[in-house]
Amino acid sequence: MRPFFARPKVILLLPRLIFTLFVIIGILPQPGFAGPGSGSASIAPPGDVAAGTSGTWTITYTAAESFRNGTVRVIVPVGWTSPQLSAPPNPGYITAASNEPGGTAAPSISGDTITVAVDTLSAGNELTIVYGDDGGGANPSAVATAATVPGTSVFLTASDPSGTSPTQIATSPSLFVTPAPPFRLDILPADTTVAAGTFTAYRVVVLDEFGNRTPVTVNRDVGVFPTSGSFFLPADHSTPIAGFTIASGEESLRVDYRVTLATTLDPHGIAMFTLDGLSPSLGGTVNVNVVPAAVSDSASTAVALGPVVADGVSQSSVTVTSRDAFGNPRSGDTVVVLV
Repeated sequence: MRPFFARPKVILLLPRLIFTLFVIIGILPQPGFAGPGSGSASIAPPGDVAAGTSGTWTITYTAAESFRNGTVRVIVPVGWTSPQLSAPPNPGYITAASNEPGGTAAPSISGDTITVAVDTLSAGNELTIVYGDDGGGANPSAVATAATVPGTSVFLTASDPSGTSPTQIATSPSLFVTPAPPFRLDILPADTTVAAGTFTAYRVVVLDEFGNRTPVTVNRDVGVFPTSGSFFLPADHSTPIAGFTIASGEESLRVDYRVTLATTLDPHGIAMFTLDGLSPSLGGTVNVNVVPAAVSDSASTAVALGPVVADGVSQSSVTVTSRDAFGNPRSGDTVVVLV
C-alpha cells in the first residue's frame, strides 16, 4: 500500500498537464508570438521627395517577436505609382525578402496594397519590400513615381505575426512630398475684366510643372510686356516699371496694372518672362478686357448733322456720343435733350 504522503505529488502534476493540453489545442496563447500590430517599419531613402520624382524606395519591417505563418501589409499612398508584380520592366515593380535563414516571403498585390505572407521571422529580423525595384539599374523603367501633390505620404504598414488579419503598427513610415522646381509663371487673376483708369492688383506666382506653388532658389528678374497700359509697384503708382525681381525663397509677388484704352473686340494681352538668362526660363501670359470708365460730361459730345430752316416743319438730327474721361465711347447711357 502506497504511503498517504506521496499522493499530493500526483495531484500537483495535474495543473501542469492541463495547462500543456490547453496550449496544444489553442485554448491558451502560445508564448513567444506577438499579436497583430506589433513591430516597426522604416523607409529608405528617408526625407523630402520632390513632386513627381521617380526612384526606388525600400520599406523595412522589423519583427518585435517571432512570426509563424504571419502577414505584413503595406499600402502605397494615393498618387504614387501603383505597385505591381507581373512585369519587372514596368513602373512600380516590387520585390520582397527577409533575412531569416530559410525563411520565405511571398508577396501579392491588390490595387495599391502589398501583402506579404511570412512563414517565419525571428524577433529582430527584417522583412524588406523594394518598391520600384529596377534590379540595380537593369530595368530603369521599373522605378516608382512620387505623388504630384505636396504633403505627407504615409505608407500604412500592418502586421499579424501568426495569421492573415494584420493590424496597423504604431507608427507607419512616411515621406514628405515637396513642390517640384520652378517651371512657369501664373498671372492672377486670369482673363479678367477691369475698368479703364483703375489700378488692378495682379499676383505673379511661381509654379512647378504640376501647378504647385514653389519658391525660387535664386533671385529671378522678370520683364513685363502689356500690349496696352503699364505696371506699377504697389507702393508707387506714379512710376511705371519695366520689370521686377522675385527674391530667392519667395513664390509670388504683387504688381499693379493700369490701362486707359478700353477693348472692343479683342482683349489686351499681358506677358511676363524672366530676363536674367538663368535656367529654366519662366514665363506666363494672360488676357484682360477693359470696359470704359464712368461717363464724363466734358468728354461726351453732341453733334448736329446740319442747319435746318426754322419753319416749324423741317427736322434735324443730333448724334450724342457718351464717353469716359479717357475718350472711350460708352454704350447704353440715357441721354436727356432739353429744348
